[in-house]
Amino acid sequence: PSSSRLVKPSTPISINNHSAVCHTCKMTQDENDEELVACTSCQHQFHPTCLEANSDMLSIIKTYQWQCIDCKSCAKCNKTHDEVSLENK
Repeated sequence: PSSSRLVKPSTPISINNHSAVCHTCKMTQDENDEELVACTSCQHQFHPTCLEANSDMLSIIKTYQWQCIDCKSCAKCNKTHDEVSLENK
């Protein structure tokens, strides 16, 4: 037997699961025919309709480093995951 035999790695190779799939509905961009918006922190992508973002909000989102609600932090205390208490000062 040859020692140059290929061996399956013991740990799976990581594949980018964020490509063109909405993190909320798990549908691709093509299936919903809608441009996906990407979070600049976690790289998850979202359909604007899944975010309940209208065309005006989408235009604004595209102008800055947008973060999804899981990554968005409070401007005052810098904590995440408390949507009700977030302050945008």
